[in-house]
Amino acid sequence: MKKPIVNFKLTSTDNMIFFTQVLDRKGVPWKHIAEKLRLPTNLYDYEQWIPLEVFSLFIDKMTPQIGEAFGVEVGKSTHSVLIDKHLICVFDESPSVEKLAVEVMTRSHQITRHVDYWLEKKQGRWFLCNKGRVRSSYPGYAQIEWFRVSMLIELFRNVLGSHWCPETILMMTSAHLGQESKKHFHKANVEFDCLYSAIDLPISADFIPFPVLAKRINLLTEVTLLASTYAHLPNFGIEWASSLIGVSRKTLQRHLSKHNTDFREIREQARENTAIELLTTSTLPIEDIAYRLGYSDLANFSRGFYKRVGFRPAEYRKRCAEKIF
Repeated sequence: MKKPIVNFKLTSTDNMIFFTQVLDRKGVPWKHIAEKLRLPTNLYDYEQWIPLEVFSLFIDKMTPQIGEAFGVEVGKSTHSVLIDKHLICVFDESPSVEKLAVEVMTRSHQITRHVDYWLEKKQGRWFLCNKGRVRSSYPGYAQIEWFRVSMLIELFRNVLGSHWCPETILMMTSAHLGQESKKHFHKANVEFDCLYSAIDLPISADFIPFPVLAKRINLLTEVTLLASTYAHLPNFGIEWASSLIGVSRKTLQRHLSKHNTDFREIREQARENTAIELLTTSTLPIEDIAYRLGYSDLANFSRGFYKRVGFRPAEYRKRCAEKIF
């Protein structure tokens, strides 16, 4: 029996609706391209998930019809949907940048199945970061990335004012794919070819995203929970984790040592657990699993997995499929 494709390699019809609404508004025909790629054209009645790579190819083919700022335009027009569906609780009360940023991070897996959002402090400034599950070199990814960045900026303008713009924008895509979109945020310093996308937010450097966690006795439990969700992120390290839960690095190290473990082991165990789950429950190529887990290349993933499990990823998947274990 063919194994099901896991959800994070798929996108909901919402994203495609956002893009096609702009195409319709500009009178650009798109259904013939969608049909060629075997994508649905009656999106409002379509309840299945769409392959993310195919959706990205669709965006790539439609971009010349709109221009290189396609993603920016879509993002500007859809942030209200994000509020209505997932973040209305923030705006029901007195909204703040801090609360909105934490809600985006903690609700990220409800908002989307193929993008991770997280907060990270860099050089004393807080950034709201994100990273998709498709490589930045994939056709169409640049527009999807600008869509996310544009949507986030519009989202925070609801709190910071309609003319607010981040001082810095980090982009995974290359500069030659983003110059036209960059013009829409001329007040920002845009950096390309980064490990992930991000916008900096006007949040105090001493802000603690999860202060309640620091009041709990068992920091080991808190770090393990963080690792189970965020261990695959590019900069998941002890400095990042300690800043999130509001303790110093030394305090966290000391606490973990009392429990006969350390941060590296907790992180690697979380990555191992995720790798095993993906190898046994999905049909994802092993290269994609390596990327999903934050490895720079397949060889590093293969070596790390073998060291912990005793089998190469491909061999482990095969043995599980044949029920050799």
